Amino acid sequence: ACKVLIGGEERDSDSIDDLCNNAEVEKNEARFTKCQDKCLSRSCCFEEQQAYSCYHMEEEWCNEYEACEVVGLEARNIVTTTTTTTSTTAAGGQKAPNTGLENKPTPHFTDFEAAMEAACGGDSLKTLEGIEQCYNKCQAHLCCVPADALEADFDCSDTYPEECNSYYVCENLVGQYDLWKPPSTEFDPYAIKILVDEACTFPSGGASATEQQVAKCHQICEARMCCFAHPTLGSSCVDVLGEKECEDYSACKVLIGGEERDSDSIDDLCNNAEVEKNEARFTKCQDKCLSRSCCFEEQQAYSCYHMEEEWCNEYEACEVVGLEARNIVTTTTTTTSTTA
Repeated sequence: ACKVLIGGEERDSDSIDDLCNNAEVEKNEARFTKCQDKCLSRSCCFEEQQAYSCYHMEEEWCNEYEACEVVGLEARNIVTTTTTTTSTTAAGGQKAPNTGLENKPTPHFTDFEAAMEAACGGDSLKTLEGIEQCYNKCQAHLCCVPADALEADFDCSDTYPEECNSYYVCENLVGQYDLWKPPSTEFDPYAIKILVDEACTFPSGGASATEQQVAKCHQICEARMCCFAHPTLGSSCVDVLGEKECEDYSACKVLIGGEERDSDSIDDLCNNAEVEKNEARFTKCQDKCLSRSCCFEEQQAYSCYHMEEEWCNEYEACEVVGLEARNIVTTTTTTTSTTA
């Protein structure tokens, strides 16, 4: 019966080929509008930017709507490419024939996007180390990807649209699995906490946790990862959900390093004298700094400094390993020339 929300049985009543018959559409404005509306029920097939298009994901489904070309909508694959032209000179000074292989398109993927995909991709999220790496990159942007209706009040995607678009892959961290439905606490106020503790208590603190154990814990915890964001961050949902709700999920912290996560002071760990004379100390300092990696990004869309300046400035000591937290401001200069 829920199908009534998306048009009911009428949704599938008209064949796209019949509705978008070229002759009928061209001479009948009402038919043009009906055809266009039908086509836009698969609007992602016609997007002109790869990030918004679903053609590469669902080519067969999109191709079913080829008839939409009559209203100016063409389903096609969008590939962002970088083209390199190579000229090869054969013996005797003659150019070698162009086979077309020299200009083979290469997909464009920035270093930042590649790093985000690597940290928050499906394979990475199968391990505790991978989940922690993804969390470190996403923690200041969890407000971009509220996991359920209870977290809607801390959604910041309208406030920071460009930044949230850059961190879209963080959705994997909080939506990798089907949303877990917690038990009722009407008769047992500890019912949720008991199940979370059971799922996320690993032998040896997680060192020998299996992929299945990690997945079970992650599924239960993913919608409440925002509970562990630093309390000064806009991505902390403690105020929205309440301390009791987040306390029920406290065992989930094992997914992002456990209690050891907060054990070292950044100023002590990145003490200039110690870091300069000890390679192991340098590495530990650098790793600690990269747990707030967005503070050090050099492009505004990737940086969180302007969102969370106070939080980023707590890591000023990271300058000893070449990481400087600073505001990135993109300016546009307009020059006006006036002739007398």
